[in-house]
Amino acid sequence: MVLSRIRVLRETHDTPERVAHQLELAGGRNPFGEPNYRAVWGWNRLGWIGGKFEERDPQNGSLLREVIDLRLEPKYPAVNR
Repeated sequence: MVLSRIRVLRETHDTPERVAHQLELAGGRNPFGEPNYRAVWGWNRLGWIGGKFEERDPQNGSLLREVIDLRLEPKYPAVNR
């Protein structure tokens, strides 16, 4: 049996103090004392979403089929960085 290790590299940045302060003013803090909002740097974040999805014809928008599936979908509006 061969076991391989996977190393995940992530781009990380420290949130500038002024940005962290503005986010705290806008969203306040949760019962644990952590900010309710966070700054995310990078490409769009994806999350697993389960449900019924519609697949449509790209030319006329007519419904082709409905699929019950688990998909990686954007967590936030489609804005990079």
